[in-house]
Amino acid sequence: MKSYTALRNLYGLLTNNTETTNLSNGDVWINDAQRLIASYSNGDYTEALTTDVTVASQQSYELPYNYDKLNSVTITVGTYKYPILEVTERQFWDLLQQTTNFTSTIPQYYFIDAGKIYFYPTPSANNNTINYSYKVLVRDLANADYTTGTVTLTNGSTTVTGAGTTFTSAMVGRYLKGNNDGYWYKIQSFTNATTITLSKKFQGTTGAGLSYTIGEMPIIPESFHPSLVDYAVFQYWLINRNLPMMQIYEKKWNEAVKLCAEDSGDKTGNVVIGMQREIQNPNLFITA
Repeated sequence: MKSYTALRNLYGLLTNNTETTNLSNGDVWINDAQRLIASYSNGDYTEALTTDVTVASQQSYELPYNYDKLNSVTITVGTYKYPILEVTERQFWDLLQQTTNFTSTIPQYYFIDAGKIYFYPTPSANNNTINYSYKVLVRDLANADYTTGTVTLTNGSTTVTGAGTTFTSAMVGRYLKGNNDGYWYKIQSFTNATTITLSKKFQGTTGAGLSYTIGEMPIIPESFHPSLVDYAVFQYWLINRNLPMMQIYEKKWNEAVKLCAEDSGDKTGNVVIGMQREIQNPNLFITA
């Protein structure tokens, strides 16, 4: 994996220009590249789940703050989860709104307008769970690697104990690597300035007083991290009018985009694609 700092350093190396202005331009292009790859592919790394709760007689609700596009919306009533259909045409939605006092425990339709989601019929009960599956907006990479102090990492444990560290809640979602292990572990939670928790158990050798790195990582798959720099270097040589160098990195970038889209089109490595199974009604089967 390549952190924001590693990507920035690589950009400066490949352009042979480590001036602050150039590195800042590189930051912009690296983040542009990440958004482009995320938009070209359908990988689950762009997906998120969140919930809201219904309020009786309230028709509109705020969409998630990091929402880009909705995949599906359902509502949980009791032990059942019901799908809600999207209305894409304003004309049809306006026709539905001719009856404004129609309420129901289970809305049938939703409509997105000006950053809000509207339900029809209007929910009639409090505290039923609205479930959103959606594509997230890609956040800018901007945080330099953190290496202050030392840490204790224990095999089979998710707890990281620091000495001389100043861990913060902003580090949740970033990745940690100790110098005794070659793998990055995602930070799950923050306790205090000297204690954080990993999302998976540490698998390396137990060690104390270890040097370490906490880095902010791109959202895209690890093998495509260098392609973000390819795009940034391509843009650098474009504005500096070096056609041969520009073409080299443009080609690398275009190849990476194609491979990323192919690689992330499916969520597993299963070679069988496009298979859909008919949903069977369990009431049709004989049971003992």
